[in-house]
Amino acid sequence: MIIRFGSLLLPALLLMQPSSAKPADNWDFVLAPYFLAPTIQGEAGAGRFLNGAGVDVDTRDILEALDLGGMIHAEVRHSSGFGVIVDYAFMDLSSESSGPLLPGTTIKGDVFQGTLEAYGSYRFDLSDHKLDLYAGIRWWDIDVEVSRRGAPGPGELFDGGDDWVDPVIGTRWVAEWWPGWRISLAGDLGGFGAASDFSANAQVLAIYDAWENVSFALGYRVLSVDYDNDEGGTPGFFAYDTVTHGPMAGVLLRF
Repeated sequence: MIIRFGSLLLPALLLMQPSSAKPADNWDFVLAPYFLAPTIQGEAGAGRFLNGAGVDVDTRDILEALDLGGMIHAEVRHSSGFGVIVDYAFMDLSSESSGPLLPGTTIKGDVFQGTLEAYGSYRFDLSDHKLDLYAGIRWWDIDVEVSRRGAPGPGELFDGGDDWVDPVIGTRWVAEWWPGWRISLAGDLGGFGAASDFSANAQVLAIYDAWENVSFALGYRVLSVDYDNDEGGTPGFFAYDTVTHGPMAGVLLRF
């Protein structure tokens, strides 16, 4: 997973390096680590027998099951208005519970959810506010593993998941509403039947410019997807129709 992510992110990071043929001040760079306190709701299906199972996991459950997670947002923009936006977020979760039928057995579930977004963008600078148009891809990677210990028979009950790439188009509006304060509204649509049937993202942020090159952001994000791999009734079937949403906070570092 680290190698795969690195191979996708490296070209975008290379684009973030100023060209030696142009002055460095022609480029603006933003690096923003952030945290999302997510709730996941919807339905999921996996394998031959599990279809339409309800998913309702709140922030507390996710934090208790969280083994590893990370969220980073990066942007580079030229003075011409053209730019690149990259965002990666992942959660690696695991939990254990006693087997409901056989005493002494333990059921363990491991879930990985990752999304990588990579967009080309163009900014319209309209004096007191800015409008960004962007288009690109959102790559999803979902892995699910269920195993048991302390019972006869195979230990692995299910090991599957899927990854797919959705085309995405979107817009973002940024305006100063008080000296030192900005508001950012962003939304996009994706999927269009190319991979998922539908995907959408909406985000609102209040941004405080604390220092010349450092800002703090607080807001809320909603990310939805409706996907299945058209292999219903087979061991390889996977479906994921969920909404991930929650408050978010981050630090914006400008270069």
